[in-house]
Parts: sequence; C-alpha cells; structure tokens
Amino acid sequence: MGFGSDGASVNLGRRSGFVKKLDEFVGGRNLYSVWCMLHRLELAIKAAIKENPKINTIDDIITILTKFYNSRSYKRKAHLRAHALRENLDLYELHYAFRERWVMSDYTAVKAVVKGWQLFVSDLADIQTESDFRSDWDIAKGIENQLVSRSFVLCIHFLFDLLEWLKRFSLVLIGY
Repeated sequence: MGFGSDGASVNLGRRSGFVKKLDEFVGGRNLYSVWCMLHRLELAIKAAIKENPKINTIDDIITILTKFYNSRSYKRKAHLRAHALRENLDLYELHYAFRERWVMSDYTAVKAVVKGWQLFVSDLADIQTESDFRSDWDIAKGIENQLVSRSFVLCIHFLFDLLEWLKRFSLVLIGY
C-alpha cells in the first residue's frame, strides 16, 4: 500500500502525521509513503526564485501591469482590446505572478506578458496621448519604461525559457 503527498508534517510527520495514522489503521502492513517529487521540485524552485532580486522585480512589474489593466477601470481593458483589434495583435489575459506559487502560475503570468509584450507597450504609449486617460499618463509611462528596459526584456525571456523547461520537466515527472 502506498501514500504520496507534499512534505507537510501534517501528512508525513512521524509522530502524528496522516501517514502515521494510516500505518496504525492498516495494522503495520507494508505501507510506503512518498514525498511527491513535484512538490520537492516546487519548493526548490521557490527557494531559488525568492533569493533572486531580478526575478522578484519581474514579478513586481507583472503585478503592476496586471493591476493597471484589471483593477478599477474597465476603460483601460476595453482600450487594450480595441487596440489589439485595430493592430491585429493577439490579446493575452494577464495573470498575477503569485509569490507563493506553482511553476504553472508563474509560467502563465510570464507567458502572457512575453506573448503580449508588443501590444502592451504600444497600448501604454497610445494611452499617454489620449485626453480620456490624462490621469493615467504618468502610470502608463512608468510601466512602459519598465517594459522596454533592456534588463526587463532579457530577464523575462530568460525566465520564460526557464519556466517552459520546468513545465516540461514537471510533465515528465508525472508521466505525460
């Protein structure tokens, strides 16, 4: 009999974890418990990412961009959609890059920004010329400057490549 879980002590704790209770329940027959390899991989990735200030900056910029288009103003998101139609560009849904995350959460957030980068940059520039968005001009300019910085472009593409590889590796671990 086997049991697999994340490494939380509530599951794998030797004195009062679920696996201990399960072992007592089955009467000491051969019970194999496994700390899921994907969970171990996630913890290692989280630790590495948490220590990297460049990646944290990328997360911050993604959060600012996502808030700009998804918070408080339907007008901004509608402008982005209209801009995408006008320029015949694909529109990617923005997602937050959560600090406590799975690889797929980061991957989804980074992918949207990488794939939609041209649209976001041109829309932010366009917003800065429209009087309807006068109160957003400074914010749009700040976000645009961050998106076009050499450091951001290099880091987000590196992160995207890394997350793509980790996504594939995770799928191999689960047998897809």
